Amino acid sequence: MSKTKITKDHKFIKEWVVSRGGIPTRIGEERMPDEEVGVLDIKFPGVTDKKLIPISWNEFFTRFEESNLAFLFEDDHGDGQKSKFYKLIWRNGE
Repeated sequence: MSKTKITKDHKFIKEWVVSRGGIPTRIGEERMPDEEVGVLDIKFPGVTDKKLIPISWNEFFTRFEESNLAFLFEDDHGDGQKSKFYKLIWRNGE
């Protein structure tokens, strides 16, 4: 059985996402003003949601910090296979 963990470490989050083929995105429309990043998300291969707009890691982590978020994740499924399970959650007590 796999356990979830929580981190705020930008380097670790980026490595976790990239190692699974993911990229940082925002949910929204292409025509949103630059200052309106939208809700953060991660796009993994095979996801075809047209509302996931790729953004830079800098944009992702700027919004991540502004929103006081943490990254809840699972390393693997318990059988050694890499998990893509994650959630962006609010930091507790900060």
